[in-house]
Amino acid sequence: MEEKKSISAFSFEDEKGYERAQKELEAIKYIKNRLSLDDPKRVLAIYNKIIDDKMFETPVGLSFMYELGEILISAGIDQEGLKTFPVKNCAVVREDNGPSEKEIKEKLKTTKRELVMSRRRFFLTLLIALILAAAIVAMMVISSKGETVTVLNYRNKIINEYEDWEQELVEREKTIEEYEQKYNIGNTQNDQ
Repeated sequence: MEEKKSISAFSFEDEKGYERAQKELEAIKYIKNRLSLDDPKRVLAIYNKIIDDKMFETPVGLSFMYELGEILISAGIDQEGLKTFPVKNCAVVREDNGPSEKEIKEKLKTTKRELVMSRRRFFLTLLIALILAAAIVAMMVISSKGETVTVLNYRNKIINEYEDWEQELVEREKTIEEYEQKYNIGNTQNDQ
């Protein structure tokens, strides 16, 4: 297996690409030594000459062209007035051991699945909470309207029951006394 060769932040798999990038790096160093990046007119002239001569085609050269473009834009040169630089068969491969596109897609699917499951759990929990709240309200209504003796109204219920018995006894006594007076039952037995 061939060892990958690197220039700056770029790693090259083939020798030809590496050699081309090496030559472009030397040209970049030469330009930087000869050119004052403070003079926008000279930077624009070099920028246009590099594009016209198609000097750069590797990521090393293209990144330098991008840097020149940014200098020109920040100096007030209209971006639409700048020539664009062509890019040929340039594939940049990340080597930071970050997630691949397949891993990202898989993670996205997993995240979507988890989101759907979380939503289902949320709505199920919400439904159960609503059912329990309705049950509590129903129990409170039954408790307040019900006729059964509970701890809350136990004392009052017993007092009312005793009062009813007492009233019933008084009425029965009165009925018995009236009956005795009508038939003289009570007086004859007491006289003897």
